[in-house]
Amino acid sequence: MKKILLADDHGIVRIGISNVIKQKYPTVNVFQAENIFEANSIVNDQIIDFAIIDIKMPGGSSIDLVKHIKVIQPRTKLLMYSGLNEEQYGHRFLKLGVNGFLSKHEAVEEVLNAIEVINSGKTYISKDLANKMKNNSTNSLDNLSARELEIISLMSEGFGNLEISKELDLKTSTVSTYKKRVMEKFNAENPIDLIDRYRSLILEDV
Repeated sequence: MKKILLADDHGIVRIGISNVIKQKYPTVNVFQAENIFEANSIVNDQIIDFAIIDIKMPGGSSIDLVKHIKVIQPRTKLLMYSGLNEEQYGHRFLKLGVNGFLSKHEAVEEVLNAIEVINSGKTYISKDLANKMKNNSTNSLDNLSARELEIISLMSEGFGNLEISKELDLKTSTVSTYKKRVMEKFNAENPIDLIDRYRSLILEDV
């Protein structure tokens, strides 16, 4: 392992993880990106062995970043690192083919364990997420794709179609299509009803 991409929009997070990695792997070159654009530029210019990616960053969608890396550098190991609910997002990103999902609620040193597990050829997930996936408990959120969950999450934060399209670098017509699909899956009468149902399900998981 020679080169690691660390993509997170919070500088203090990048510094903390980078320091931990450098202590364990002093010869590794850590490339840092604070948005999707910078992350894409790095993977276009460098052969990345391991990437640690925050789920939610400005400048586009982490889903598209993952897909891009898997196309141009299929051997790159991918670890999603996020403060978002791991039950909601973890298995969706695993379906995209990433090698692990680590919650930011864990100690930063756990990044090293995740790296070792993934480099050994295994998938890294928390015991809690593994148990929930094994039990396969379902609700309306389980029926959503990673992109659909991304859309409804931004809607719940007050983003309109144009704002979502800019945030995820999608066409407004594409955003409208995804929003329509989500409303159908929730059997929601309107966007307000949809957001209310989404928030109620979020509270159930807390």
